Amino acid sequence: MFEPQNALVRLGGALGVAASCIGLLIFFGACAGFDAAFRGFPILPLILGSLGLILSLIGVLIPRHAPVFDTNVLAAFFVSVIGILGALVEIAVWQKWALFSMTGT
Repeated sequence: MFEPQNALVRLGGALGVAASCIGLLIFFGACAGFDAAFRGFPILPLILGSLGLILSLIGVLIPRHAPVFDTNVLAAFFVSVIGILGALVEIAVWQKWALFSMTGT
């Protein structure tokens, strides 16, 4: 019924989910008016998402005893990349980067 899975891919996916959830909580806190939510906290989802992506990649490249299923790997990559991208957008707000600045008028 249950098939054994690669522990590194599962751990990478879990770190990616944690990064996405923490990033979403930071975003909701900032939407609620807490500007301090952007000061220093976006580093955590960036680190977690990066670790999740690296662990998932290592789990795919170095398979142990358990088979690696494509859907698990894709899900782990997806949530890790979403956590990284969300953290980068939050860092851009925190550092006041001009992402979409309009020059001219």
